[in-house]
Order: sequence, then structure tokens, then C-alpha cells
Amino acid sequence: MKFAYLLLICSHLLIFHHFLGSLNFALGFARHPGDWQQTGHFPRVTVCDFSVFKYAQSVNFTIECVLPLNMFNEKIFVFFFFWLCFLLALTVFSILIWLDRVGNRRDYFRKLLQIYNNCHQTAENKGTDESLLIIERKSEKSALNLCSFGPDLRIVFGLLHDKIGLIFCAKIFRRMCEIKSEEEKGKEEKEKSEKGKRETEEKEKEEEKE
Repeated sequence: MKFAYLLLICSHLLIFHHFLGSLNFALGFARHPGDWQQTGHFPRVTVCDFSVFKYAQSVNFTIECVLPLNMFNEKIFVFFFFWLCFLLALTVFSILIWLDRVGNRRDYFRKLLQIYNNCHQTAENKGTDESLLIIERKSEKSALNLCSFGPDLRIVFGLLHDKIGLIFCAKIFRRMCEIKSEEEKGKEEKEKSEKGKRETEEKEKEEEKE
């Protein structure tokens, strides 16, 4: 989504460049506000030709006409140009932050488990049971080894962190690790049972042969 925003902003700047020919008008206006003779964009004055009937004949006049609306249009285009530049810088900065978060996602998940363990110990044991602390650290390591830390999961938890806070994210992630651990244990038990069945079947076949 952020890359789509970046593409949209760049497309707007290209449209500006296509219709105006250059984007230097906004920078020049910001440095040295000048009139249309210097910039060439949004002229304030033009030449108007018109005819007036006088003494039963048409008399042609050529005079200078003021275009006050162009002054307003210039301010609008300058504002939108700097607004798009601001959005471009903000979007690039946001993308870099998200890339850094995705790259350091394992440390973030470890932090979630530590926060959950600290809250759990404070609420139930007030941090006095050292044996429980050792057990929690072991379970933390096993949970980190069992869970898969994909970039999508880090992005989802980053959005949850911004909306509901870090403690709720820690509880959700801890529950996900518990579910994953139960699934892994179930798979191990199933593999052991299947292995036991195979061994018994092989023993029965050997006994029948004898």
C-alpha cells in the first residue's frame, strides 16, 4: 500500500511536469517571487484585440488585459507542488521505517514475549518466584523457535500495536505461540504413534516368518 502511495505521488509530479514543462517554477517562486516576465508561467497580463463601432465603422483596438485569476492559480499549483514533495518525503521515510521493522522482526517478537512474561509475573507472582522466571524464559525460547516470523506477521502486529497497544499485542502473540506449540506437540505425538505402529507391524511380520 505504501508503495502504491509512492507511485501515486510520483505520477502526480509527472503530470505537473507534463502540463507545465518544468517544476522549477515553484522553487523559483519560493526563492524569488516574480512576475510572468521572469517565470513564463501563469501570466498576469496579455494582449487583447477588440473592435468598437464608432461613426458607423469598426475601429480595432489592442490593449493590455489583466488576468487576475492566474495569480490565484499560481498559488494553488505552488501549494500542491510543495504538498506533494512533503508527502513524497513522508512516504519514503515511512517505507524505510517499515523495512527496518520487518528486518528486525525477531527482536520485536522477543520483546512481546518479554512484556507478556513481565506482566504475567507482576499480576500473579509479583516477580518473587525465581523458578517460575526460569520456566518462562525457557518457554520463551521454545516459543521463538516454534513460531514462524514472516514479514506479513510483523506488519500485522505493527498495525495492531498502533491501534490497541503493546500489551494486547503481547497477549495475542503469546496465544499464537501457545497454539503453535500445541500443534507441534500434536504432530510429534502423531509421528510417535505412527512410528510405534510401524514397529509393531514389523515385529508381527518377523514373528510370522519365524
